[in-house]
Amino acid sequence: MNHTNGFVLLHRKIWESKDFNNAFEISIFLFLLSKACHKPQELVYRRKKIFLNRGEVCIALRDLAKRFNTTVDKIKTALRNFAIQQNILVRSYKRMNIYIIVKYEKYQRLERPIQQNIQQNTPDRTININKNKSMYSSASPNIISMRKKKIKIDKSKIPILQTLHSQIRETPRTKSQFEIAKEKLDKYDFEEYVKLSLQESDKS
Repeated sequence: MNHTNGFVLLHRKIWESKDFNNAFEISIFLFLLSKACHKPQELVYRRKKIFLNRGEVCIALRDLAKRFNTTVDKIKTALRNFAIQQNILVRSYKRMNIYIIVKYEKYQRLERPIQQNIQQNTPDRTININKNKSMYSSASPNIISMRKKKIKIDKSKIPILQTLHSQIRETPRTKSQFEIAKEKLDKYDFEEYVKLSLQESDKS
């Protein structure tokens, strides 16, 4: 029998599998699975050198029966059922039986689709964050140009109030620089313009 290094992956539903007649057979199969080689190697068993491939295990029927405190006939019945269900194959080597776990790779595969998706999406999210930081870290050219020149007010657009008897001209009201900037700039540029203006007023 080989060493016990490595690992196997099991699904909880194995105890409900129709490939096995009872929990006793499942226990035997799990024992063989856990003792199978995870890589090709040569070992000594019953004073004989035996070469085993990945997913193979060598154990005598008497040793297996002793392990589960049962008879050799019951072990043979269980192994025969494993072979019928194509869970194991049997090959002879130096007058000994070697059991091959047919779906051994199934119990070794470790898939992590969720983590891969997270790793694939993380770079895009990082780029978006960096873009947003650069948007607020420096003033846009539109804001700088507005701060350097005076904004002209078009008086022709001043609203006029009308009554039934006369036409009254509404007293012109000069718009503040923030109102004018809000009309000329988009949302993000306007926010930056306000921040810069407030910073200058604090310094003065």
